[in-house]
Amino acid sequence: MDKKNAEQDIKFIKEVLNKTQRDISGIGMCFIWIGLINLFGEVLKTIGYSLLNAQNEISGLEWQILRSIDGISFVMMCIIFLIYFGKLFRSGNDISKSILKIWGVLLIGGKIFTKLFVNLTLKEQTGVTAEFAVTLEKAFSFLCIIIALTILGIIIHDKLICGGALSGIIIYCLLLNMGQGVTVAQIHGNSINISSKDVFSIFMLSFGMILLGLYARGSRRKKHGDS
Repeated sequence: MDKKNAEQDIKFIKEVLNKTQRDISGIGMCFIWIGLINLFGEVLKTIGYSLLNAQNEISGLEWQILRSIDGISFVMMCIIFLIYFGKLFRSGNDISKSILKIWGVLLIGGKIFTKLFVNLTLKEQTGVTAEFAVTLEKAFSFLCIIIALTILGIIIHDKLICGGALSGIIIYCLLLNMGQGVTVAQIHGNSINISSKDVFSIFMLSFGMILLGLYARGSRRKKHGDS
C-alpha cells in the first residue's frame, strides 16, 4: 500500500512539473516581446544620438524625448507582462503563476525600486553622478534577470537555463574586472561611452529574453512532438 501511494505521489509530482513547464512554454512570447521592447528602445536611443549629432543646435524638448524612451519601454513592458499574466491566470497552475509573479516583482518592481532608490536616496544624499546612477540601474536590472532565470531553472528542473544564469554571472564578473568600455555615440564631439558590463547587461535584457522565449516555445513544441 505504501509503495502504491509513493508511486501515485511521484506521478502527481511529475504531472505538476509537466503542467508548469507547459504553462511557462505557453508564455514564451511574453519573454520575446519584453526582449524586443528593450532592444528596440536601445536602437531608438542610438538613432536619436545620431540625429542629435547631425544638428547644429539641440533643443531641450529633443533631449526630453530621447530621455523618455526608457520610460516608454518600461510602460510597454508592464502592459505586455499584464496581458500574458492574465492569460496564465485563467489556465495556469499555482506554481507557474508564482514563477511569473516572481518575474514581475524582479523585472518591474526591481526597476521601480532602483529608480526611486537612485533618484531619491543616492542622488539627494550622496550626490552621485548621472553616469554612476545609470550604471547602477543596469547592474541591478542584470541581477534581477539572473535571479529570475535561476529560480525558473530550478523550479522546472532545466539545466540549460540554470547553466545560462551561471554563465551570465561569470561573464559579468569577468567584464567587471576588465573595466573596458565602448563608445556608442558622438554628439558634437562629446563621446557617449558605456562600459562592457553594461553592454552585456543590455544584451541579457534584450537578446537574452528573446532567446529564453524561443527556448521556452521550442521546448513546448518538442514535448508536444514527443507525446
